Amino acid sequence: MRTIHLVTVAALLLLPFGAWAADTSTTTVSGVSDLASLLEGEFTTTPAAMQREAGAPPPGRTYYELAKRVEVPALGSDVVYSELREGGPDGKIVRQRLYALKPDKDGGEITMKSYSFTNNADLAGAQAINTPLAKLHPSDLKEQPANCSIEWRKTDLGFEARVLAGSCNAAPAQSSPDTPMMAVSKTNLTLPVEGDLAARPTLFRRLR
Repeated sequence: MRTIHLVTVAALLLLPFGAWAADTSTTTVSGVSDLASLLEGEFTTTPAAMQREAGAPPPGRTYYELAKRVEVPALGSDVVYSELREGGPDGKIVRQRLYALKPDKDGGEITMKSYSFTNNADLAGAQAINTPLAKLHPSDLKEQPANCSIEWRKTDLGFEARVLAGSCNAAPAQSSPDTPMMAVSKTNLTLPVEGDLAARPTLFRRLR
């Protein structure tokens, strides 16, 4: 079976996913679908009740992330719609994105392109009704950040991603070119909420 050889990068100590191994890892082509499935779900930055200390004040601004695999023929077969809101499912929409995942031409990495769209308001809640997304044309989409190459790598707990150094029109403000900027597992998601994928990641816990 053809394998995808994934790039080795340094671990971000602040993220709860552990260090990446020093040796190059491999995963099968089905890993692209596995990653898309892990990105699906509902996530929140609100701590679980059992994690709060007795008498502690409620958290400040919180975020809710809903992500769903969708069909967007213009972007390929593994596409995830992401909707970030303030507070909860009915909160103000902060950001909507489409994540298109695929192996690169040489089968060397799992790459991701992140897109915004021109008709955001019309696509709110699009994870429930796929028809508007399926009709999107490439001209309706805008890469975010522009022309950045984002690569995902399989880990023991899930997947982690980084932006390839020198791949963006405007270099992302990362502490290091090897710093993971997204990560996902069966229990957590780290995702930038301030700005875009170049911003510092925020920890979400999985609701489902």
